[in-house]
Parts: sequence; C-alpha cells; structure tokens
Amino acid sequence: MDKDGRAYTNTLVDGKVYGPDGTRIQSDSGWDIVTVEEDVYKDSDYTGAEVKENAKPVLTAGSSVIVNNSGKLKKNGKVKLDGVTYQVKNYAVQVTE
Repeated sequence: MDKDGRAYTNTLVDGKVYGPDGTRIQSDSGWDIVTVEEDVYKDSDYTGAEVKENAKPVLTAGSSVIVNNSGKLKKNGKVKLDGVTYQVKNYAVQVTE
C-alpha cells in the first residue's frame, strides 16, 4: 500500500513488482521467470494514483524478470534455471549463449 492506502499497481517497490491487480509477483518455489503484463514504474514515478508525465518505465510490458518466492527480483547478473543461463540487466532477462 502506498502512503494514501492504495494498493501498488504496475509498480517496483523495494525490488519487488506489484502487478496490475495489486498483487505481488512471486515464484511458487525458488526462482522463476515471469513476464510482466504492463509497463512497470518505480513508486517514485507516481503522483497519487497517476504516473508522472515524463516517467519512463523500469520494465516495459512483455519484459521477463526472474523472481523468487518472496517476490524479490534479480536486478543484475547471471542465473541458471533448468540448464539455461540467463543474463539479467536492470531487472530484464536476456538469454545468454
């Protein structure tokens, strides 16, 4: 909830993403890849419930992220899942060769 009591939606807060319905995106076990449905902004990009005019999304719709079971996103580095190594840059996932 933000300071006005509204649920965060499409927002990155403390390394965790809240989706369009206000629920925290998380893995059911360990680390998983999840695709965000809509653009995601930092909580500081909002004025009340509205996104500031010049705000740029942290993650664009369709971006994949790697999230653990407490909702924490991998910000940077490499993660190996199911035999595939993924490079993560600024929360967004890329497959490495």
